[in-house]
Amino acid sequence: MGLTSTLRTVVRVARDRDITFLAAGFAYYALQSLIPLAILVFVLATFVGEGEVVMQLLNQVSAYISDSGREVLEQALTSSAGRRGASLASLGFLLWGALKMFRGLSKAFGEVYGSFLSIGFFGRLLDGLLVLGVVLVAIALMVGAGFVVTFVDLSIPYPAFVTTLSLFVLLILVLLPIYYILPPVPVTFKHIIPGTVVAAGGWILLQLGFLYYAQNASQYQAYGILGAVLLFVTWLYLGGILVLLGAVVNVVIERPTPYAELRAPR
Repeated sequence: MGLTSTLRTVVRVARDRDITFLAAGFAYYALQSLIPLAILVFVLATFVGEGEVVMQLLNQVSAYISDSGREVLEQALTSSAGRRGASLASLGFLLWGALKMFRGLSKAFGEVYGSFLSIGFFGRLLDGLLVLGVVLVAIALMVGAGFVVTFVDLSIPYPAFVTTLSLFVLLILVLLPIYYILPPVPVTFKHIIPGTVVAAGGWILLQLGFLYYAQNASQYQAYGILGAVLLFVTWLYLGGILVLLGAVVNVVIERPTPYAELRAPR
């Protein structure tokens, strides 16, 4: 299959499998996992920083909550019982969100591959935590790369290009487990490389686009924390589309024949 024919098939299969709809579920459950993770990290930080960390948080959120809400939050974060309860609740929601995120991505990959595989509870839990870890590492890498390019004066030729190229290679390595574990059929590393490269390249372009938007959109600054959350959810959604697009690329290149029989046009 030539390049043009492959691209057309990828677009046709992506539309047929409705990956934009499937990516919305990934974005929702990813956010649902990251919020309790952030709360858990913060609660654990209060054990180290004691009252200073708590007061910084309360000062930040005072404009968004009532006085009674501030008192409840302060009590939860300063008492041992409150912090223990918040930690356990956050951990529970984190595990539940990771399970739901894995289930959503697993179903999405099943739709793309045209096959489904049943996995036990503990297998889903471990795979869900792995997927969540991949998302966290990818976010950390992109944030770190943006920080280096923006604030660090590297004494090497073409620092921005070198940093971006390094990020591209690291993202390929980070995303490989997703394309190896989630497909409902046996795959080889040779099979999953094309889609991984496409997803990593797409995430690089996504990062560059959002960095440009965040730096130049005054409207984004006006909405404060709400705008930041909306921007992050949009980033997760587009990132999910790119992950599923990578899966489509892998399937089309490895198994082009089954897609002669697509579902009814949408």
